[in-house]
Amino acid sequence: MYIKKNYEEEEITNAIDANSSAMDLVYNVIIEPFEKELSEEQGIALAIAGSTFKIIAQKAYAYEQLQKGKDLQN
Repeated sequence: MYIKKNYEEEEITNAIDANSSAMDLVYNVIIEPFEKELSEEQGIALAIAGSTFKIIAQKAYAYEQLQKGKDLQN
């Protein structure tokens, strides 16, 4: 099983970092070893799921910033 050597040392400070670390782990442990065996539909489904998780992480990050009193509007 693939686990980053410095995984325990990696600091996760916000929702975007947490999502990125989790997505890396899912890709390296689950998706990459079976990538050649995935159908086109499965690949599309995984891409949609990844995009969905990214959006959720961005919204969670915005909420974290709001809780800290930061305004993210441009």
